Amino acid sequence: MAHTTRHDIDGFLALHRIAIVGVSRDEKSYSRMLLRAFTDRGYDVVPVNPSAPEIEGRQCFSTIAQVQPPVEGVLVLTKASEYPLIAAECASAGVKHLWFRFPAPPVDGATVVQDECPFMWLPDREWYHSLHRALRGLVGALPR
Repeated sequence: MAHTTRHDIDGFLALHRIAIVGVSRDEKSYSRMLLRAFTDRGYDVVPVNPSAPEIEGRQCFSTIAQVQPPVEGVLVLTKASEYPLIAAECASAGVKHLWFRFPAPPVDGATVVQDECPFMWLPDREWYHSLHRALRGLVGALPR
């Protein structure tokens, strides 16, 4: 398994248009909070969920292939068992930047962030996400 680097994280966060695959219809879910956090920081966020026509007032797509205009990166918040299918879909759509919330297999031709909480890395994050990041730093568990 490849290790995530700080360069990988910074590269993903430098993108403007991203899709979030696995955004829940439940407005209190982790995925919806993350969608709002990225949106609040100026990202053009595209929700992907085959069971919803819209989420947070944004058109929702069933697959990455349907997203137009295309996205620069994809944040994957599905079950890990779906990662290979989503990675293949991203490759077909030409997406070269992927962020998997949990450990993921390598993806040929793509920069992959894995097993990192995006909240910890966003600019202007809430204090508790900064605390989480600081604690991980204290024990030497942050990507370099």
